[in-house]
Amino acid sequence: MNAFQPFFYQRLNIIYTPQLQKSVTKRQAEFLAGRLCVKLLMHRLLGYSTPVPISPDRSPSWPVGVTGSISHSNNHAIATLTQNQNKKTNISLGVDIQEIITSEQSDHIHTLISTPNEIALLQKNGLSLKCATTLLFSAKEAIYKSIYPHIKEIIGFNSVALIELNITEQKLTFSPSITLCKQFGISRNIYCQYRNTEDSNAIITFCIYQQ
Repeated sequence: MNAFQPFFYQRLNIIYTPQLQKSVTKRQAEFLAGRLCVKLLMHRLLGYSTPVPISPDRSPSWPVGVTGSISHSNNHAIATLTQNQNKKTNISLGVDIQEIITSEQSDHIHTLISTPNEIALLQKNGLSLKCATTLLFSAKEAIYKSIYPHIKEIIGFNSVALIELNITEQKLTFSPSITLCKQFGISRNIYCQYRNTEDSNAIITFCIYQQ
């Protein structure tokens, strides 16, 4: 973050929009890191890269035949990408990275993003409240990112509920809410993988949704 300079955008050939130029340094640095991840992935997957601008709804505007997801935090950036040329499969991805919050923060927010049953399930498997809260927040963000292209609606943290944790496979199983079922036709369980970063200071979650 401290090393960021605006000219990095030009040097890395990443679009530096007027809106970004007006944003705080933290936002500019994190955005650059996320788009650099995408650029590197595109070169690896496609052999070339194209710009990924911001849509009016603030989601990434992916080029035709490609879909992905981007996330960044204070000290980390991550992206995922896949080719999606078969319209019948209609796959979308969601990735999220969150630095593990403090115990004080989890005391304040865990009731806003989770139910007692969800927290109990994770704590029963050895997670502290702060890790359980961070994991649930991140997983629900990844799920939201993966289903948003299909529903184009903002949903709350109560739209899915954790019903199973597989520690060995590092997999979470979520059940969709009645609203997701009735309004958007999402009736199947949604699965989310999770990993800790190498420094163990953050949690990465990843979701694939196929309509």
